[in-house]
Parts: sequence; structure tokens; C-alpha cells
Amino acid sequence: MKTSTLLLGSAAAFLIIGGGTKTMIDLKNASENEKAYAPMIANIEKKYSIPSGLLHKLIKAESAFRSDIITGKKRSSTGALGIAQFMPATAREWIGTEAAALNPALALDGAARYLKWLYAQVGNDWTKAVAAYNWGIGNVKKKTLASAPTETKNYVKKILGVSIA
Repeated sequence: MKTSTLLLGSAAAFLIIGGGTKTMIDLKNASENEKAYAPMIANIEKKYSIPSGLLHKLIKAESAFRSDIITGKKRSSTGALGIAQFMPATAREWIGTEAAALNPALALDGAARYLKWLYAQVGNDWTKAVAAYNWGIGNVKKKTLASAPTETKNYVKKILGVSIA
């Protein structure tokens, strides 16, 4: 899964990752927040050579572009915060401070750098990188994707449109 092609239509973008996996980004029915962040995310994807649409789908899965999550008014049950749903320690490592997770520009850039790092750590495999964003790099390296929890399997399916067995 190393190649990508972005096909743009008037209301949607299609992400095709090697092997024919197709993910659609539909901005026609997107929230105002999603529409507002889409250009920034697209630029960050280009900056870090992340397949077009991949970071967008990951962020949508993480925060759904909800204002209460982006601003930190709502944290996840595990303590993740911001648009990219960074855990506090991960935020400190990738964007400098926990508070930076509430700055969308910093958080999106940090999420892209982190995702790209995960990709390199798992042998340049986007499926494993996406799984590692959700399940942790240690789990992905030590275990098979088939042993991933249902939450991670559903997460990968939601973002990449592929099932992991």
C-alpha cells in the first residue's frame, strides 16, 4: 500500500491506496469545521507525503471535527484531547506541550509527523501505521493485526476501507 492517487470531483475526493483501496472524502455534506480544515489538512498531507485524504479520514475518525473536542471542552474517556485526539504524553513528544493539542494547526502537523513516523516504524505500511495510531506502536510491532481489538479493526476499516483479519 505505497501508492496513492487523488481524484477530485465537485463534492468529493477519492483516495486510492495501492491495491485499489478507495476512500471517499465527501465534503458536500461535511460540517463547516470539516470544510474549514480540509485545505490545511491537504497541505499537511502534501508536506509529509501522506496519501491525499488519509490524514483527513484519520482526523474525522478521531474528533469528527467537533468543536467541543477541538477546543478541549470534551476529552475522550482515556484523556485524549484536541482535533487529533493526542494522549498527553504523545502531545508532549510530538508537539511540545499537552496544551498544543488544542491548537489545530500544531496538532494537525504533529499528527501528520507522528503518522509518518509510525509508517516508517512498521515497514512503510499504511494499514499498520493507522492501526498503530489507534492501538499503539508497541502492540502493532509485537502482535499481529489479526489480534488487534475490534475497536482497532473498525478504526482501520473506517479510515482505509480495508478489513484486517
